[in-house]
Amino acid sequence: MKNLKNKLIMGAFIASLIISPTIGCFKKPNSPERKSERTHLTSKSKKNLENISYISPSTIIDFYTLTPWKFRGELFPKRFNKTPSTVGLKFKNYSIKSAQDDIKIDSWFIPGEIKDKAVVICHSNDGAKADMLKYTKFLNNEGYPIFMFDFRGQGNSEGKYVTYGAKEQYDLEAAINHLKKEKGIEKIAVYGQRMGAATALIEASKEKNINLIISDSVWKDVPNITSNYAKRLGYDIPNSLASPITFGIHLLSFFKTGANYSELNIGKRLNKINNIPILFIHNKKDPLYPFENSVQLHKQYNGPKDILLENYNRKLLNPSHTLKKKVTRFLKKHF
Repeated sequence: MKNLKNKLIMGAFIASLIISPTIGCFKKPNSPERKSERTHLTSKSKKNLENISYISPSTIIDFYTLTPWKFRGELFPKRFNKTPSTVGLKFKNYSIKSAQDDIKIDSWFIPGEIKDKAVVICHSNDGAKADMLKYTKFLNNEGYPIFMFDFRGQGNSEGKYVTYGAKEQYDLEAAINHLKKEKGIEKIAVYGQRMGAATALIEASKEKNINLIISDSVWKDVPNITSNYAKRLGYDIPNSLASPITFGIHLLSFFKTGANYSELNIGKRLNKINNIPILFIHNKKDPLYPFENSVQLHKQYNGPKDILLENYNRKLLNPSHTLKKKVTRFLKKHF
């Protein structure tokens, strides 16, 4: 049985190597999104892309889907000039070590009137903690202390690779440990967006250190990400190829980063979470992770839950009144 499994794994790996280079034959993308992303790349980040493309065939679908990268922190450097003081909040800067490998994680702590609870804010896979400042004001106004940090490989934290939650879970674990040991916080709520939401759900499926989760625009399973993002960029890839291609990406990425990408199936992770209140939020306009992901996860989850579907632009400076109202009510009821 073990030999059969090994043969299947090797067969899928070889198939992914054969299939992936042919993706470009379906349709070569030339979308506005791709042109826009390329415009922002520095010469250094272009060099990083060249290095990554040599390593993994997943670069054929625009260097994005589950492939470790190094260049994200160089795309929009102006965002890193923002701090909580930009939105009128006092804060203290901390450098903490990730729970697994001692990577230094840059973080901010914003004090609040409530002393035994705190909200940890986790940014998306294409961002940094500064991108999430728009959520701090209304949460802090409710009295909650806020802890936010840059995941490894992004913002001002150390690390070369983004692993979509596979290793970022240890960064979140370190943040929670810091709050409990250094700040005396007893209850933790996590507001996560995209990868940040996935990281919170992965962590909650393993540890009992999170009391509430606000999951904003998360995915359900990984092959759908591959297929959806490829379609967004103009590739006409059959859904039947998404799983073997994704498997090949995972295997190659594992050799590069040591990350276990099988943990990224949030649908399976959700089955291991017991009775933690979860508010599912999703942008109906999200082109990479369609809102049906959260609809299905909400339906699947058996614990305390709620859902909010909105049409919004992620670049807006402030979240909508509806979102703020939904989040604060959910926190007051369950936290």
